[in-house]
Amino acid sequence: MSNPSKLPIEETSSAQVHFELLPQSASLSQSLSLPDTIKLLTEEGTKAFKLREYETAVLKYEEASQLAELHYGRSKEFADVLFNYGRALIENSIYQSSVLGDNTLEKRIALEIQEG
Repeated sequence: MSNPSKLPIEETSSAQVHFELLPQSASLSQSLSLPDTIKLLTEEGTKAFKLREYETAVLKYEEASQLAELHYGRSKEFADVLFNYGRALIENSIYQSSVLGDNTLEKRIALEIQEG
């Protein structure tokens, strides 16, 4: 029986994720377990973040956070991935606005950090 809506079937556990729900890079490594896939995506996101490739980091952390929520629920593991995703989103936003010559956001964030 197919699942045309691509929504998880309620009878399955969180560990039994259908491959059509997995992000593209995760489905490339179907031989990895779900926790290993999450770890791999997180490592790839961290590498991209360190290289200041924030857009790539955002995509990797986004995929990792989606899978982590499915597998771990709202636990510490999910929180760690979500925190990294948030950092990458902020840095990407700052980078994108500075590339366009608008560093207003960067100045505002720096001011908030100094005040708080």
